[in-house]
Amino acid sequence: MTATLAPLLELVARDPALAAAVAAVGTERSYDLVGPEGLRPMVTAVLAAKAPVLAVVATGREADELVEALGGVLDSASVALFPSWETLPHERLSPRADTVGRRMAVLRRLAHPEEGAADGQPPLRVVVSPVRSVLQPTLRGLGEIAPVRLAVGERADLEEITDRLAALAYTRV
Repeated sequence: MTATLAPLLELVARDPALAAAVAAVGTERSYDLVGPEGLRPMVTAVLAAKAPVLAVVATGREADELVEALGGVLDSASVALFPSWETLPHERLSPRADTVGRRMAVLRRLAHPEEGAADGQPPLRVVVSPVRSVLQPTLRGLGEIAPVRLAVGERADLEEITDRLAALAYTRV
């Protein structure tokens, strides 16, 4: 059994400064809220109860820590990490395939929450991203690319799958 801090959210939400921030969601262009770093997961969770949140943090490590901490106050399936590439734009290297896949999965869930619901996943309430990831270019429409899904016991046409993977920039080797 995992411990959850979710019951504390109601208590934290009563704080006047946080209540004012929640009230400003959707009406204010920006709102500054200053507090101890340890409150970051609670504040994010309270805000996520009103509207989806993009939480931008300084580093990948901070992003990982916030995602983990949010799992203690929210359904962890409603929180996603949008990782940054390990490469810089001027380098002639491609980001790792798993990083690209994780980014595309987040974009797909944002664009098509109904697919996640069909798989039993709640809609994303919080996307946590290092600032570097937010600054990296993202092509429009990536969330519209349907994933290739193969399941044990199901039949698939090899040529069709090969063509689809080639269209998604995989190389046959």
